[in-house]
Amino acid sequence: MPTYKNKNMKQITNKTMCVLMRSGIEIWVNQERAEKISNLLGVKNIRFLDIGKETINSADVSGIFSAKTMEDVRRRKNGQWQCDLGTWHQRGEKCVCGELNKYPSYSGVANIKLNKQKVLKKQSN
Repeated sequence: MPTYKNKNMKQITNKTMCVLMRSGIEIWVNQERAEKISNLLGVKNIRFLDIGKETINSADVSGIFSAKTMEDVRRRKNGQWQCDLGTWHQRGEKCVCGELNKYPSYSGVANIKLNKQKVLKKQSN
């Protein structure tokens, strides 16, 4: 599995890749090792590969994927979806991400943005 900053944070700190097998088994390797495996998969005479303590049949490799791709696939399998702004939502949840900047907030931050836009429009006229 990929290495994280700490157990509470899900930010990947090293460049890890997943060798995904047809059976669903995930073998996590660093990027350099993934490139070597990818090159070996292109050689026709190589049938079995040693990855760490595992020996795999090269025909059973579905692909080599980044940790980000694997995370996205896992989220989709669990029913989540990603809106146009890049936020992940639960199945059936309505996205309101784009609506957050439409309404002024009581903190005044949104009001400042709206007032600045009005001033810019007046200056352009």
